[in-house]
Amino acid sequence: MLESARNLTETQLPLSIQLIIQNKAVFGCQIHSLAISMMSTLIHSEPTSLVILQEAGLPEALYNAIDSGIEPAFDVITAIPSALGALCLNEVGLQQLNVRQAIPAIFSVLTSERHAKILRDRDHTSVVGSTIDELIRHQPSLRKTGTEGTLTFLNEIDRIGKAVDITASQFINVQLKACGEEPSQAAIESITSSVPAVSTQSSPQDVVMDESQAVPVSASNLFHSTTASVRKKEKEKDEKDHYSNNTVPLLIDVACRLLESMLKNVAHCQDFVTLSGLHLLLGHL
Repeated sequence: MLESARNLTETQLPLSIQLIIQNKAVFGCQIHSLAISMMSTLIHSEPTSLVILQEAGLPEALYNAIDSGIEPAFDVITAIPSALGALCLNEVGLQQLNVRQAIPAIFSVLTSERHAKILRDRDHTSVVGSTIDELIRHQPSLRKTGTEGTLTFLNEIDRIGKAVDITASQFINVQLKACGEEPSQAAIESITSSVPAVSTQSSPQDVVMDESQAVPVSASNLFHSTTASVRKKEKEKDEKDHYSNNTVPLLIDVACRLLESMLKNVAHCQDFVTLSGLHLLLGHL
């Protein structure tokens, strides 16, 4: 395996990876993320290949791509922290990472509404938090940078929240709406009474069904089922309107999920609390 990885670095593969990273708009997010992941895999499989890739200019290509903007794609966002961890395995790479300020750039995109909507889906934010935690854990010298990036992220959310001008109409949309009243018994009886009665007299044309075939449907149960379905749709619409009118709750949601994954490490948690991160986080609630 090591010999195979070493042989790959001596082929045209590094140049191809560099070409894809430099032209991410042409190849698209999926191929762009695959190229970044391939570079990380090569380095982790054969750490000595990092020198070859550095001479080929791959780290510079990645840093330039990050500076030009991280695409709002989950695969790209998660591939970058892993690649940064691979690129700083030697002293030259670590110095290069600190100079290019790539870690703060990752946190800066998390306050973007387009990126936040991508991360809100499923457990995407937790995965990103885990990759950042792994990067900082493997390079203790990056702990301060990672913690400061987290605090800058929270401060930016605070700034965005204070800049929101909540008018009377917007204020109604961002409040939790009360659940609708339960249907009264009188309303249920009214619906039940409106169902036409079924004649108990059989005729020659009637089809006789035994008890095992009969499927009685209660009007009351049908009413409750329909009401629950309508309420569910209204709740989903309210949540969508809630985020569309004010992105701050969306950003706070992403921040909390991100910190949940990052602060599982005791050392990171201590740094976060020492720098008053907990006080800043509680200020958003």
